[in-house]
Amino acid sequence: MACHQFDGQISREWLEMSICWEDDDNVKGFMLNQTKDNGNLRYKAGLCRISLTNYKILCIQYLNLDIPTKLSYERAALTDNPYHGNLLIPRTASKVLRTNVSAGLGLYGKYIDRNKSP
Repeated sequence: MACHQFDGQISREWLEMSICWEDDDNVKGFMLNQTKDNGNLRYKAGLCRISLTNYKILCIQYLNLDIPTKLSYERAALTDNPYHGNLLIPRTASKVLRTNVSAGLGLYGKYIDRNKSP
């Protein structure tokens, strides 16, 4: 999961945070080996993994957010990334809320260290 703070815009109503759906055992290697246009690794430090169940618990119990009116998610496969999707938050959400969701994902998720991953 790339933890930029919902800065992409997919519509007038929603901001997006890119994610990858862990549909199979190939996702971790696929993500760790992705490169930028300049050839550098895209995720130098590693990845963050969070289950959809834990994401919903984080949002509902700790941030008091209603899914799907305050937060949502989607699958949005790309030609070069079949696992791609987005976490969505309303454009009207405050910066504090966007930051809290991002921080919560980082705290509630499991870190996958690039250097310790087989």
